[in-house]
Amino acid sequence: MRSALLRAGLLALALAPALPAAASAQSVTPTEVRAFPGTLGRNLPFLFNALPAPDQWRSQRGMPPIDPRILTRMRGASDLRIAGLAAQSRDTLLALERLAPGHPLLETELARTEMALGRMAAAVERLRTLRSATRDTVVGAHDLSLALERLARPREAAAVAIESWTVAPVEGPWALAQVLRLAPLDAGAVTGSLRAAAEARPARSDLLRGWALLMSRQGRSAEAVTRLAEADAVAHSTARRLAFADELTLGGGAPDSLTAAAALASVAGDPAASTGVRAGAARRALDLASTPGARAVI
Repeated sequence: MRSALLRAGLLALALAPALPAAASAQSVTPTEVRAFPGTLGRNLPFLFNALPAPDQWRSQRGMPPIDPRILTRMRGASDLRIAGLAAQSRDTLLALERLAPGHPLLETELARTEMALGRMAAAVERLRTLRSATRDTVVGAHDLSLALERLARPREAAAVAIESWTVAPVEGPWALAQVLRLAPLDAGAVTGSLRAAAEARPARSDLLRGWALLMSRQGRSAEAVTRLAEADAVAHSTARRLAFADELTLGGGAPDSLTAAAALASVAGDPAASTGVRAGAARRALDLASTPGARAVI
């Protein structure tokens, strides 16, 4: 009974009377959009991710102004989707689209509703149209990559994640996780895309370290460490190898102590590094390699 009442209430909110045509646009503030805490969001984001709050909005351009009353009805539509009423949610959003055509927040929510209905191709088309119109490589990237993955297009899904990462370093943790997950489906293309992005941006050591991690997961740790050492040599530095070792052992994932030890051993044997840096790296490498349970993550 309680579930039925909840759904009825959400439906009533989403089907509220149409907005007056003279409604004035206002900038979005944190009080106008509230995120819904979907507890299953990590597993089924296109079903349970809620309308993002302004500080969660991912974009190169920022969120354009939108009438707060439209936002109220969009929240209702988002809640309908989360409650499993995706068709009703889509109807409401299509009606709102006439009032705020092309607004990124509305288009992204429509794409998520299409995905909840199993219409992945429609979601891809909508998101690509949005990204082209706004010239924004970040907006909708998470949803677009996921939809492409569901369509068994891992190469394109990884490319979307990598492109977002290249223009917005803050996207790195999500993009790297997505790339690592997609790589087994098309290892050559995904690995090549990330390496090309890193080599085109030599100042972005995060991209190179991400590629090195991907290589180590494929059992190619020696090649990864060699490339990091080459990049460090150009920069007269050891920073890339030391940061890579830290990420492998302290990054929160499964520790890859043997690959980290190999990176540190490379620093220890680097004649261009200071004596203190080399000695410290040697001690750490020895500690990691001799620790019970030392392992490589593949």
